[in-house]
Amino acid sequence: MKKFRNLSVTICSFILLQLCVTVNVYAQADPYCDPDCNCYPNPPYAPCPIDGGVVALLVLGTAYGVKKVANHHKAATEAL
Repeated sequence: MKKFRNLSVTICSFILLQLCVTVNVYAQADPYCDPDCNCYPNPPYAPCPIDGGVVALLVLGTAYGVKKVANHHKAATEAL
């Protein structure tokens, strides 16, 4: 039961972190848009936002890596 509670707290912490932290990341402008025309609805060379899903994947990947390192360290400690 204690492991489930710890896991629930961890998951809720990550969800809360994702809801509270926003990051603006922009990709390059569309290379096929002619700068002499009005590229409706986007003006030429306007940045394209990248979704926050990339940030979520980075955070979860980091958490997974930290968990693996902690488990490996714990197993090495118990073996001694």
